[in-house]
Amino acid sequence: MAGLEDWVDDLETVSKDDLKIFAMRTAPVHSVLVKIHKLTVAIATSTMILLPLWQKLCCKLVKSPGMLVCDV
Repeated sequence: MAGLEDWVDDLETVSKDDLKIFAMRTAPVHSVLVKIHKLTVAIATSTMILLPLWQKLCCKLVKSPGMLVCDV
């Protein structure tokens, strides 16, 4: 099994112009992922309104609610 010392940081070999182009091309995906993350945090932390509705909706769609366990 490879350790951390065997990892290669490819960003060191990429030019700054290429990094800017990469950031511009992936910005829409990044934006969507941030919005999804904010939504899931809001649902998981809202024990009064959103979480029960989420669980009811998931059960209605014959799926498990899919809760993640986290340490507080």
